[in-house]
Parts: sequence; structure tokens; C-alpha cells
Amino acid sequence: MPDLIETLPMRVWDILRHHRGAKNAITSRRIAELLDDPDTTYRSEIREAIHDLRASGLLIASSSKAGYWIPTTAAEEQASLDGLWRRAMSILWIYGKQRGLSWLAMAELVSKEQTEIPFDEVAKGGKV
Repeated sequence: MPDLIETLPMRVWDILRHHRGAKNAITSRRIAELLDDPDTTYRSEIREAIHDLRASGLLIASSSKAGYWIPTTAAEEQASLDGLWRRAMSILWIYGKQRGLSWLAMAELVSKEQTEIPFDEVAKGGKV
């Protein structure tokens, strides 16, 4: 099994790269089936492999209903990036709330990491 885990991101990529466009999305369950291991706990390892692929710079779109796919249009790319942004801001919001931080304190924290947050959008009621 260690051999399988070490190569999992590449094996997942070999499957994902054929699923281009939202209409061709594939679920983690189906990826697990194609890898000959539809075990539920194994699907969490697939999600981790997809995280690793994204962290390496690959843009992989996802939807809780449809699954994963490679964006083929500018709109799909933007929707994928917007989704990642919303998730990141949601996590930051929870982190700040649990630490008792104000938005200003969170902005200072984030600016230390050389990252920008569109606080004007948040102030207008944008989703976080």
C-alpha cells in the first residue's frame, strides 16, 4: 500500500486529465473505482492527492455535486478560482472568529503573508 500512496497524485492526475470541462466531471468515488479501491477512506486520500496537485499549480475545478474536472473555458477557470477564494475567506473568517480577531487584525495578519484580501467586497456584503 505505501507504493500506491506515494504515486497517488500522479495516478489521480492520469485519470483527471481526461476529464476536461464541467460536463465531463468525475467524482472521487469514480476515481477510486478506476484505481480499483472504492473504499470511502481511500476517497479522502484522493481528495488529498487533488489538493497536492492543486498546490503544484494545476488548476482543477470541483463541485460537490459533479466532482472534479479540468477547466476548459475562461468562465470555468474563473469559477474555480472564485470557489477557492470563497473557501479560503471562509476559513480565514472562522480562524479570526475563534481567535477573537477583528477584520482589521485579520488584514494585518494576511498582509504579513504578502496576500491581498478584497475587504471592499466583504464590506459590501460579499460572501466570505
